[in-house]
Amino acid sequence: MPETPTDPEVQALLDEAYALPDSAARDAIFESAARRAEALGDLDTAWDARCAILQSAASHAAPKFETLFMCLAWCFAVSDDDPDRFNPASILWQYKWIATDAPGYASVPRAVLERIVDDMDDRFVRAGWGRRAGLHKRIDLAVLLGEYQRARELIPAWLAAPRDRGSDCLACERDTLVWLHAKLGDHEAAWREAKPIVRGQLSCATVPHSTFGRLLTPLVRLRLEDKAAELYQRGRRLVAGLDEGAHKLISPYFLHAARTGRAEECVALIRNSIRPAADLRADLDRLHWFGRAGCALSMLAEQGVGEVELPAVGGLTGPGSSEPGELARRFLTIAGDHAAALDQRNGNSRNARWLHDPD
Repeated sequence: MPETPTDPEVQALLDEAYALPDSAARDAIFESAARRAEALGDLDTAWDARCAILQSAASHAAPKFETLFMCLAWCFAVSDDDPDRFNPASILWQYKWIATDAPGYASVPRAVLERIVDDMDDRFVRAGWGRRAGLHKRIDLAVLLGEYQRARELIPAWLAAPRDRGSDCLACERDTLVWLHAKLGDHEAAWREAKPIVRGQLSCATVPHSTFGRLLTPLVRLRLEDKAAELYQRGRRLVAGLDEGAHKLISPYFLHAARTGRAEECVALIRNSIRPAADLRADLDRLHWFGRAGCALSMLAEQGVGEVELPAVGGLTGPGSSEPGELARRFLTIAGDHAAALDQRNGNSRNARWLHDPD
């Protein structure tokens, strides 16, 4: 960022934005600064402001995810025109975030999703970063589109590709393998791939939090209930300790709690995550939270739980206690709408089928 922006109003906007925590409001101020700087011909400041938006976690949860694409497209346009002045490598890592998040929005057509991964892969190669990240994102996309066999066929090439600057960490890569094998129904392979994570040999900011959640259903189906109980306890505590994003990772744990008769723990986990879950924007995130919550509450109703008390959240829950069956129907209706939207985009019924037997 230039030491002295050319316009005092731009500087004031930047000062205001940098003083705020990571949030949608902060991103909006950066965008205002970028637009004014660009209008004044100050591309360096506009670049810095838009790079700050791309690096913001809040931008990926914005109500209009498409605005993130526009921000990235602008950065690539000016970088392509003058790569020495605007280094493309400084935004390639953020491109991975977008390639990861985009499939969760039903409004993004699958042809666009394919182009995003193709373009990301091409840019990584041109930057000397290699193809491993591109292959990883192709596998992620195939799974999220419900094309599990296509994902399986990409595994050998992905694992054979040399690790490079653009690769995810080893823990995240191993977590992807666990996820993929679980989706393919190969529960023994999922458990085998998870062993280094379970033993504490691999970890990162959200691993093993996510991995333990992915393993709960495979372990039960392998009749390793004791191990599932252990990972449930370890995982839910790890997720609860996260400063942000816990509501995106907690749903496998409250589903497992319901399946194993831990009614109070199930309700507590749903209660603690319902407010941030209500603000989720991605169709896939909402499908997972509301789908698992609805199924969990249905189980509680079948187990004879009479009433549960959740915080009053507009449009979802009211004050006081509610019957779990009624809450379940409400949540499953929400999840079903998101499943239908994603399936229409994907051209199959994978998400609707998942909703009948979530993992």
